[in-house]
Amino acid sequence: SSSMPSYCSDCIINISTGVTLTLNNSSQCYNCTFTGGTLKITSGFAFSSSSISNTTINASTSFNMWNSNSLDNVTLNMTSGSLAPGPITINNSTLNFTGSTSFTINGASTISNSNFSFANSSKLTSNGTMTTSNSNFGFANSADMVSNGTMNLDNTDFTFSGSGSLTAGPISATGSTLTFNDTFSFTSNGQIDLDGSFLYLNKNSHLLANSAVNLKNGSKLVVGDGSKTSGAYLYSNSSVNLKDASSDVILSNTSNYFYSWNGFTTPGQTYSTVVSNNPKFMGSAVFSSTGILPITILPVTIGNFAGIENNQHVKLSWTLADASGRESMQIERSNNAGHFNPITSVAVAGSNAGY
Repeated sequence: SSSMPSYCSDCIINISTGVTLTLNNSSQCYNCTFTGGTLKITSGFAFSSSSISNTTINASTSFNMWNSNSLDNVTLNMTSGSLAPGPITINNSTLNFTGSTSFTINGASTISNSNFSFANSSKLTSNGTMTTSNSNFGFANSADMVSNGTMNLDNTDFTFSGSGSLTAGPISATGSTLTFNDTFSFTSNGQIDLDGSFLYLNKNSHLLANSAVNLKNGSKLVVGDGSKTSGAYLYSNSSVNLKDASSDVILSNTSNYFYSWNGFTTPGQTYSTVVSNNPKFMGSAVFSSTGILPITILPVTIGNFAGIENNQHVKLSWTLADASGRESMQIERSNNAGHFNPITSVAVAGSNAGY
């Protein structure tokens, strides 16, 4: 904007609601505070040690954030170019990256109460320690993520869909969920510690674990989504360790497998999963504190399943095919997708009946 000097230090820029400030030159703002309105970035503008709050940023080109910066209650929409900040603090914000954009954090990041969306060929790279709380990250299409530092996740959900990849160093997750869908690939080059957390490998996704995977406090690592077509698998070049009786690894179906020469461990016990000198252990099975437990999958087909919210209640409906020999169905609920408690039982009315 012509109203911005080529270099601004210790400036306070207040933008009124409904007003857009266009940053269309290569100016730099050091230790500045931006508040309100909308910032439209169309050139290589640079923020340095600055604070941005209560603002919408629409960027169609690369821009810079040098040194330490903070975003508070900010919506960032980036459709082209790259953003490579140094250390950054993000709170109560929404960041959307589409196209072939990239977001590279060259330092430590602290992220809380925020939502991130990466679509198309966009990419997130973290070159420092990433600490998150009460946040959500979504990746779709061929979006990728690379973490070259430690990821400390607290009550944070990551959902990876499409044909992209995650390559990560150490991950420490507490009360968090990592879900991989479609053909998404996850390569772990650091230790994974799941504490009351869940890791789902759905459809044809997979995890290549080059370091230990540790589960405790009711953590679950679920390989496969239960469908007959799911080819998800876990390939371990290290160890899988169940730290207590409440945690386990689940191979959902006969097409899902665990590949490892090392098996898995529980407190005081190591279980081999190598059969006839073959390290490829096929499901269905549960790796638990008491050993390897088989899963019996009943040949039933549920159709037209739906859930409708009504006055803080949920009405479930479905149909059941091939009901011969079945007496009842138990309905269970969970608040964390890991521990389910029965709430009622429904008698089977016959094949193709509605419930």
